[in-house]
Parts: sequence; structure tokens; C-alpha cells
Amino acid sequence: RKPSFVSVPFNGTIGEILVTPGQAVKEGDVLARMDSTLLESKTEMATAEAEAARIALSNTEREAMRDRAKLAELAVLQAQVAQKEADRDFSQQLLARADMKAARDGIVVFSDAGSLRGRPGQTGEHIMLLADPQDSELLIRVPVDTMIDINRDVPAKFFLNVSPLGYREAVYDSIGYQATPDPDGLLTYKVRARFAKGEDLPRIGWTGTAKLYGERTIFAANLLRRPLIALRRKFGV
Repeated sequence: RKPSFVSVPFNGTIGEILVTPGQAVKEGDVLARMDSTLLESKTEMATAEAEAARIALSNTEREAMRDRAKLAELAVLQAQVAQKEADRDFSQQLLARADMKAARDGIVVFSDAGSLRGRPGQTGEHIMLLADPQDSELLIRVPVDTMIDINRDVPAKFFLNVSPLGYREAVYDSIGYQATPDPDGLLTYKVRARFAKGEDLPRIGWTGTAKLYGERTIFAANLLRRPLIALRRKFGV
């Protein structure tokens, strides 16, 4: 619930991943680092150019005290100094953001460090999540064809793939109003639930199967519901 996103600070290559999936971290810990080799060179160059522009301005100011014709050059040099210093400051700010740090205590959630290391990243791209393992929720994806009128008074049962014989109960928080596509291409309604009090919280990221309950109905009608939907779609009835 309410995870923090760890995002790429600027366009570039992800240099190092300093944590492992599921590792507990503290606020301020460095989680990943951008490859800043080119940025360091740009920062050094911008610093040198800003210093050169400042020296040129200082020399011209002294010459203008003897040669009034030099006064016309001062405005141009001042603008150049301001631009070079702005470029230097911007490069230094980016360099200071090369380390991606934890914004809060929690565990980091991502797939694999090897798949991220050395990969080009775009500004704002999410590469991992930072979550509180004691504040988790259950996300249930219900395919469009199997959606029912869910009875919110009956908790959902969640069967973990790692322990399919037992289940945990979860109370509904929200039921998606509109179906949306998932990364795997499946069109589903999103149901979010919180685990009932006293239930052992599963590890964040674990998957399984959820059983949802609707209102009482005639068994034959429920059994034939999906075949009837398929026939109606096929014949346009």
C-alpha cells in the first residue's frame, strides 16, 4: 500500500545497483547509482568555462576604466558569465542526484539487479519500489469474462502459490469500476483488499489465486453463465 517509487534522476545509464530484491533499507541509504563518468567531465568543463568567462569579465572591467569603448563589451561578457555559471550549477545539481536514495524505511521491490545494471534510463522512469512490509495489500485481477457481482461482506480467500493448501482472508477496500489492460495483455478489473486482522502477511511480491464470492444464485445459472456469454458474443444475441 502506498509504495514510494525509486526513479531515474536524469537521462543516462544505470551504473550500479547497491541493494538486492527484498532487502530492508533505512531512509537515506543509497539504493542505486547512475554512471556519471560523462557528467563528471561535463561538470569539470562547465566549471572551467565559467571560471574563464569570469576572468574575461574581470579583465574587461579593468580595461574599461581606461578605455570607455570597452564598456560596450561588459553587458555581453556579463551575460556569458551568467550562462556559464548556470550550466555549471546545473551539471553539479545533476551530479549530486546521481545517487538514488531511499526516501523512507522499508524494503526494496524489484525483479533483478542484473537486468537494471548498465541499462539506459529515462528521467522519471521507475526502476524499483520502496514499501513497508507491514502495510501491504492484496491486488486481485479479475478477467472481464469471470467478473461477478462481488459480495463485499464475504472476505476473499487468497491461496499462495508457495502454500496452495492454506489461505488468507482479505477484506475489500475497492473494486475497479472499469476494466484496464495489464502488461500481459489481459483485460481485468482491479480489486484491492487488505488482509484481515490476525492473518500472517505474505511476502510482498508473492502471487497466488484468489477466490471471490458473489450473492447466492441458482447453481445451473452460474455454471452456464460463461457458455451463455460466449454464445451471445458469437451469434450477437
